[in-house]
Amino acid sequence: MEAHKAICAAIDNFRETAVAVSRSIHARPEPKFQEHFAAEQLSKAATGLGLKVDTGIAGMETAFRASSGALTVPPSQSLRSTMHSPTVIRADTT
Repeated sequence: MEAHKAICAAIDNFRETAVAVSRSIHARPEPKFQEHFAAEQLSKAATGLGLKVDTGIAGMETAFRASSGALTVPPSQSLRSTMHSPTVIRADTT
């Protein structure tokens, strides 16, 4: 139960930043596969959480991977966020 409380507290502490990032991306729509502003905002937010961020992965300028090295989530359980086109945010252990 302590882990649940810690996770809830971490989410609550990040809530304002997450909402601000979401609103900034929504206010500035970008064409499919050209989401440079969105990728930059999300990468900065992930870095702010202490995650290691690799940008320009998979041969795409806007693709990135954020990893902590401590969390394992199978690709089938990836978090998916969509606006105009799908962007996959995946917990990675590499």
